[in-house]
Amino acid sequence: MRMLRTLSIVLFIVLSFTLFCRGSLHAAMVSDAPGSVYTDYFEHITLFSQGRITRFTQMPIRVYISPVLKESPYLPEIRHAMQVWQTASEGDIRFEETEIPQNANIRVSWGHNALYNGFQDMRLGSAQLTRRTSVGKPMLAKTLQNSHQPIADSQFTVEIILMLEGDGTIGALSQEEMRTVCLHEFGHAIGLWGHSPHPGDISYSTATAQHPSPRDITTLRRLYNTPPNTPQHETAVKVLKAEIEQKPHADKQKHLRSHYLLGTVYLDKGDTDTAITSFLTCRQLDDKFQPAIEKLIHAYHETGKTPKAIALLEKQITKTPSAADYNTLGIFYHEKKESEKAIQAFEKALHIAPYHKAARRNLHQLLRAKAFKALAAKDFETATSTFERVIRMDPLDAPTYQLMGNGYAHAGQFETAIGYYQKAMDINPVDALTKQYLAKCYNNYGVVLRNRGEWEAAIDAYRNAIRLMPTLNIARKNLGDVFTRKASAHNEAGELDEAVNAYLELKKLYPDEIHIRNLLGELYLKKGDYAEALSAFQHVYNITPNADHALHNLIAAYHHYARSLSEKETYTTAIQLLEKALRLAPTDANLRLSLANAYQGAGDYERATLELSRVLA
Repeated sequence: MRMLRTLSIVLFIVLSFTLFCRGSLHAAMVSDAPGSVYTDYFEHITLFSQGRITRFTQMPIRVYISPVLKESPYLPEIRHAMQVWQTASEGDIRFEETEIPQNANIRVSWGHNALYNGFQDMRLGSAQLTRRTSVGKPMLAKTLQNSHQPIADSQFTVEIILMLEGDGTIGALSQEEMRTVCLHEFGHAIGLWGHSPHPGDISYSTATAQHPSPRDITTLRRLYNTPPNTPQHETAVKVLKAEIEQKPHADKQKHLRSHYLLGTVYLDKGDTDTAITSFLTCRQLDDKFQPAIEKLIHAYHETGKTPKAIALLEKQITKTPSAADYNTLGIFYHEKKESEKAIQAFEKALHIAPYHKAARRNLHQLLRAKAFKALAAKDFETATSTFERVIRMDPLDAPTYQLMGNGYAHAGQFETAIGYYQKAMDINPVDALTKQYLAKCYNNYGVVLRNRGEWEAAIDAYRNAIRLMPTLNIARKNLGDVFTRKASAHNEAGELDEAVNAYLELKKLYPDEIHIRNLLGELYLKKGDYAEALSAFQHVYNITPNADHALHNLIAAYHHYARSLSEKETYTTAIQLLEKALRLAPTDANLRLSLANAYQGAGDYERATLELSRVLA
């Protein structure tokens, strides 16, 4: 019987963290201070990207522009920004528009993102960096990857959000104002993840420039000569701390931003305790600031303070329930081995968002694990009800039906397992692995039925196994065994016809097996079917003429057959059979005595006397 291998449960979710940088237009033109000697602002370009270089490596960069913006009068400004940066990079950067948002590296849309309200009073544009990390360890923790290997472009995306009108303090944006916003945000998108401290640069926080400055271009070139994902944590920390120390009387929102960004850099660096301090400072400034709460939850979890992470997350869910938060809560509970609470959290996530992929996958895996555990404990009622919950999530989930079959087969519940395997086959008839599992399960079920003496059911099970997997030799051997056992049982019960039929089926399975012919011959002799017995023993003798038992059985068949014919006064045929037997055993006195009797019965007294004299000689 094939034993079920231990299943390792692996769950997957997508972790994302969004870094933001918002540009707003200053009320008047501002130029650099006279005598400025700074040639670039390279040390500022990772403040919004966790202190590491984040730029595209594969060209062209695919850009999706939302239909609303394509119909707006600002479309030329968007395309102008792409062209300007492409020219400024001397062709190192190239853009290509796509109509499929899922294929885009940069998505440009219109809207208002209230999540980061407070970072800038005038939200005229934003560029949001989102990293995507798949974590493939058993029952994953929601962990950011701090690898310093180059990040492929597919692991992060950028969304540029543009406001088509001002925020109430100014009216609709002019073409020139929108041009500045687009240049500023696309600068962030291509890797300038920070604000220049120089008012004349396009990357200045309240830029008014209409084109990149020489300092912008110098910084960009230095950026694209630096390997992606290069850490600049110490530099970013130094800049952010200086900003906090140099502006002690800055408004609360600016302090909030600086402390938050400082925390993200520390978190990416791996200094989680210091990151926690920064995020707690954010909460002191604004205890409802969502980005800091999310990072704090992650940092607590990262440092093994999962109870604190759970408490903070549950408090957040109480105020604003979300599927993503319930999913994270479920993961945390699972890591604490509180499976029922984890299941409840995933179910609540799906109640809010029925198609939340991560929550569905996680719930699916946990329910399956629960069912397997119940099977191992022989708690079939719980196992069945739990598996039914899994199937309700996806009635056409063939792999789950297969796993259910594996589980019940491992628990020895072969009949139930067969039902689940069959459902998997109904959904996916070409699945070779499920077919093998089903064949082996039929074989194992056949053993159970054979041991219960349910011959016909066992035979059907073995035949199904062979039909599904003709190379499954163990099933063929077991089928032969059950025919032998069935024949023996019928023989002992005096049910000779049934015993013969069983051996005939066995002969079909093994047509060249001499032992089967012998057994058939013996049964035919026992039931008085001497012609068939003679045929069976003759076949054996023809193949093994030197075997004593073959000769003995053939002579016995001739003798019994001839005597039965003599009793029916069919002397001629009886005489012929006895003469054939005597050619095989000329000295056999019993054969000669029977032949003498046959001649006497036929009225040939002379031959009868001759044969009798040979017996007495």
